[in-house]
Amino acid sequence: MVRLIKSPIHPYLSNSSTLLFLTFNQIISKVYGILIWNFETLLSSLPNLQLLDLSHSGLSVVTDNSTSYVSPGFWYLDLSFCNLNVFPKSNEIRGSIPDWAGEIGENQSTILDLSNNSITGLPQFQWDGLYELFLQSNMTQGPFPTSIYNMSSLQFLDMSNNSFNGVIPQC
Repeated sequence: MVRLIKSPIHPYLSNSSTLLFLTFNQIISKVYGILIWNFETLLSSLPNLQLLDLSHSGLSVVTDNSTSYVSPGFWYLDLSFCNLNVFPKSNEIRGSIPDWAGEIGENQSTILDLSNNSITGLPQFQWDGLYELFLQSNMTQGPFPTSIYNMSSLQFLDMSNNSFNGVIPQC
């Protein structure tokens, strides 16, 4: 049985040590009937967070596309089916991924799936520890991002169904 949370999230969650699961809930606010968080504020307020799963939560997240951001040490991030206007997977993301997104998790993230969106630009990825990167079926254009060559742990990369141009340099 799935229990549904239908009240606002209590502020004590900002002191969460490392894990936060709010998956399969219907999180709402008293004012508008749906809780809307600014993505940068949400992540910055949880500095010790390593695992965040808000998938299927009814949560809406917005971004101001800021250029500076303090990144938690994520190794797992699932925001699928969250009515997002910014990444990740299958959330009708449009435009470029903010540069600070390339810093989330730094060396701790293992899998990033941003597939099936409308992403047109990519940040300079800095994840040395990333094993799998899914960017297929987007609208990314231009030259192949050379920062991917610096991702020494990368084992699987899918960037199919995009509009890259030019020559892909040898590794």
